[in-house]
Amino acid sequence: MDDKIKYYLVMRNDVVELGFKNMDRFGADLFCLVMRELRRSIEKNNRSECCFYYWELKEYLNIDDHVSYEMYKKEIDRFRKTILSCWYEFENKEIGVEMVVFMEVINDKKNRMITVKANPDFMEFFLPSSKFTYLSLTEFCNLKTMYSKRLYAFLKQFRNTGYRRISVEQFREYMGAEAKTYDDFAQLKRRVIQPAMKELTDKGYLLNLRVKEEKGNKGKAVEGLLFEFDSEDKYNNNCNHPY
Repeated sequence: MDDKIKYYLVMRNDVVELGFKNMDRFGADLFCLVMRELRRSIEKNNRSECCFYYWELKEYLNIDDHVSYEMYKKEIDRFRKTILSCWYEFENKEIGVEMVVFMEVINDKKNRMITVKANPDFMEFFLPSSKFTYLSLTEFCNLKTMYSKRLYAFLKQFRNTGYRRISVEQFREYMGAEAKTYDDFAQLKRRVIQPAMKELTDKGYLLNLRVKEEKGNKGKAVEGLLFEFDSEDKYNNNCNHPY
């Protein structure tokens, strides 16, 4: 699987900012894998569709060779339903947009192949502009929780500077941690920030990752977060560059 997904996925920053909303870990991994293939298809054939053979999906979904046919079929169905459930939402002061990401999934049982057709309008949003993010698919798919995946994508947007500041309120929204449980910053820190940072640090995906808590002028409440890590400019001068 690592040989298949070792390449980078390039996507616009405003797509990354969505934080893979309404996706679980399985959906986020599939979204990135399919988008990688779609981008390659557009570059080679100018077509916003891509194909996966069953044996490829078996690798992507980590299906054991000895699994029963019925269980394998369920995983293929899970792939199809997950892809069709992806949607995109964008809003600013002038306009609000909601659209499906993928328009059609064709299961060719005879040739044992699945074709995914993307919404061309979404691809215009997705394809890189002057502001874009590189994500290592190997690293992204190896992360075990959605909090780790979201934090990884969030910080990789600032890979060349090595720091990013955000308000606690915006961070909660981005991370999908808006439940009443996380209104208490101590809970947000213990259950979201610290575990995600630990996984990224343990895997060596962001070196020297640390966070500073910034308090407001009127009290002791933490209102902002400043994440710092070794920038990729620093990696380039280091013989231990992870890539």
